Amino acid sequence: PRPLFNRNQGGVARAEAELRQATNLVLVTEAGVRLEVQQAINAVAINRERVEYIQREHLTNARESRDIVEASYRLGAADLIDFLDAQRAFRDTLRTYNRALYEQRVSLFELGDGILGTYGVEAILKCADIRGALTSLVLSANDPVAAWGGVKLLREKFSIEPSVVTGPSTDNQ
Repeated sequence: PRPLFNRNQGGVARAEAELRQATNLVLVTEAGVRLEVQQAINAVAINRERVEYIQREHLTNARESRDIVEASYRLGAADLIDFLDAQRAFRDTLRTYNRALYEQRVSLFELGDGILGTYGVEAILKCADIRGALTSLVLSANDPVAAWGGVKLLREKFSIEPSVVTGPSTDNQ
């Protein structure tokens, strides 16, 4: 016997539950991407401020102190130990500055790595601070048309010249 009033209510309920589950998964993924991008943007800002602070407050003072002690040493007013100590202090400060600069550049790289597709690349490249901090830009493209379009977009819209083009597009004959 065939059921006359079976409207496949169980199948419909299962399909609706699967749809809700898929929708929630998309929302969770989007929230995760937004969080990762925001954390990367925050890291760039914090590291930029740290570099500026070290340069402004510590590096300048250490350089001036070293130069003063060096001049005093050349005039005979300071010992070699004083000069070497000032030189060591300057180099320690310079090492701290270079480490902060490295961390700033790593955070910029991680920001670029954490942004996929159209999740805000344009807004980031419009930021003058970020463009100014770029030392090179690697464009990855899936095909020659994407490579051509990416280079054209970077040049015309952002005045950025990519250093390297990579990806499957470079494997074509």
